[in-house]
Amino acid sequence: MPTLEFLLTYFTSPAPFTTIVSSVGLSSLSFIVFKNTNDAFARTRLLLVIFVSSLFMWTFVGSSLLFCEVYDLFEIGDSGSEIKFVGGLATVFSMGFAFSASIFIQARAPAFVLRKLGRLSTVESELENRFLKMCKALNLEKVQLLQTSDKKLVSLAVGSKRGNVVISTGLIESLEEEELDAVLAHELAHIMKRDALLKTVCLVYAYVLRFDPIIWLVEAAINREMELVADEEASNITGEPLNLASALIKIQKNAQGNSVSALSALGFSSIGRGLRSKHPDLSMRIERLLMLAKQQDRKCEASKDKVSVEAQVSAA
Repeated sequence: MPTLEFLLTYFTSPAPFTTIVSSVGLSSLSFIVFKNTNDAFARTRLLLVIFVSSLFMWTFVGSSLLFCEVYDLFEIGDSGSEIKFVGGLATVFSMGFAFSASIFIQARAPAFVLRKLGRLSTVESELENRFLKMCKALNLEKVQLLQTSDKKLVSLAVGSKRGNVVISTGLIESLEEEELDAVLAHELAHIMKRDALLKTVCLVYAYVLRFDPIIWLVEAAINREMELVADEEASNITGEPLNLASALIKIQKNAQGNSVSALSALGFSSIGRGLRSKHPDLSMRIERLLMLAKQQDRKCEASKDKVSVEAQVSAA
């Protein structure tokens, strides 16, 4: 075990100290910008910067301790050049490990999630045709729609552009056709943004670094902002934000009094409150969807007025 004096010398030397302070500084700056930004997509990216910075800092500290142990084991010494070398190794190892682990998680996660869902089946042809039409419009032809027999109102995106959207029997039976289309559009929005993979990677790292409460809070916040972005994208896809709002209300009513589904941490089935919740507050989501509906109505009216003016000009 390296001596306390050696560790203090290492972590207070310019290179390691600057690396750690830079990570903390980048996280702090991103948080300040995050608090002053209203755009959900921008807020998501800023939270990802905070998450990645924190992840890098902890992997750097861990790998530094590992390489310091190696140096102490072989009694290599603690000169300035050797400390720089250890710091360099720790930096390269941290970036390489985080990148490789992220690629591995993204490659393995979809199959793991589908296995956890149990037996899946295809949906009835009419619903599948509507889904395929939506996928074609979004250039997502390789995404498949699957059904789970769960009676709770559940949907989730799995993977990316070659992934799957999974919906429950309960969801199909409880929602109107337009509402179900809105939920499918929401999940396809997650597919387009690669949210499902990012959520899984963040969840794994948050579990590994569960001793750091900031990591857990940021991971939950990333999920909340991704849901808001998907709401906006779904509204743009269908052109009917109120259908998604109606679906959200039904899902919330169904969730009350029921036991928590195994899918609640993965998909569109759990709408909670607080900093640890992975879904935004329902009232805020409904309010945002109502605003989107009003904006679309104004655009529609403006478009009608423009067509009317052009028609009058053509007639003249």
